Amino acid sequence: MTLRKSKMRVVLFTVLAISVLSLSAFAAEKVTIRVLNYLDASAPGTSRELVEVWQKFEADNPDILVIREDQFNEPFHNKTEAYAAAGKLPEVIYVWPGGRSATLHEKKLLKDITPLLGKDRENFIDAALEPQAGGYLAMVPIGLTASHALFVNHALLEELNLKMPKTYEELKAMVAPLKAAGKDCILVGAQDDWVMQSVLYSMIFGRLVGDEKLQDFADGKAKFTDKVFVDSLKFYEQLFKDGVINRNAMQTPYGEVAALFAAGRAPFMIDGDWKAGAFLLDPTTGQSLLSPAQQEKVEITVFPAIPGEINHNTSSITPAVGYAMSAAVKKNSREEKAAWRLIEWLNS
Repeated sequence: MTLRKSKMRVVLFTVLAISVLSLSAFAAEKVTIRVLNYLDASAPGTSRELVEVWQKFEADNPDILVIREDQFNEPFHNKTEAYAAAGKLPEVIYVWPGGRSATLHEKKLLKDITPLLGKDRENFIDAALEPQAGGYLAMVPIGLTASHALFVNHALLEELNLKMPKTYEELKAMVAPLKAAGKDCILVGAQDDWVMQSVLYSMIFGRLVGDEKLQDFADGKAKFTDKVFVDSLKFYEQLFKDGVINRNAMQTPYGEVAALFAAGRAPFMIDGDWKAGAFLLDPTTGQSLLSPAQQEKVEITVFPAIPGEINHNTSSITPAVGYAMSAAVKKNSREEKAAWRLIEWLNS
């Protein structure tokens, strides 16, 4: 009897030890989250983002293993499409509210995050919670962004004895003296297909078409063959005919245009407001494309008045980017909880 009890104790202790070890191993097991991130490795401040955003999250969340893939510009979009086609989207992905991320939204490849937001919805303005291209809320944008901005180098204008133009006619009149000085008028890094429609044509269309007609287009009540639409395309064409934008803009890499502007190739550059980040001081090198003194002479404004415009002195504003979750992530899973914790951190 004593022997049997002893054997039973040994068995119980063995089972208990195995259970404790199993629980410990389970507790120590990390949840793996893959992320497709949009990051320009050459941009000023990139090192700070890596440390203050990503490494900080990993330090504060030791139970989550983040496998991050950084891509930028066209390679990012190509990789996104490849993952989507293969049905292998990462758990967390950097997305646009439409446009370049339309495939993800329209094919419902992103999770509806409405249930995950819960009471946190109260922390956001209504514009941030508008459904995206898929007809539901797939991400919360990090803000609003001006997709059109005119960067002005006032130091170069002063050097050439030129003044900031208020109208298109005044801008066009600057082409000849700028050409004589070996300068372009407006720089645009438009080698990539998305650039012109985003940073320039969006503004032209909004100005010449007007809010009412613009809504008609959005509601499908107007045609793109309507005169106002055709006229907006004609003005876009006129920019090249007048030499305001050189045709070589179509061969200018997007990643190089900021350096050309900083070097004084032209007094104007058209881009989105995000391009301002290209001129910031890089804390790792202590260098920047424009010195602090030069930055004082650079203004960010909008395109001069266009003949026949309905909306005056306007830009084009759109919800910014954000982080979404793959629809393949199972509801209430450890992966969903970990992915949402990361998205909350990235949006905080």
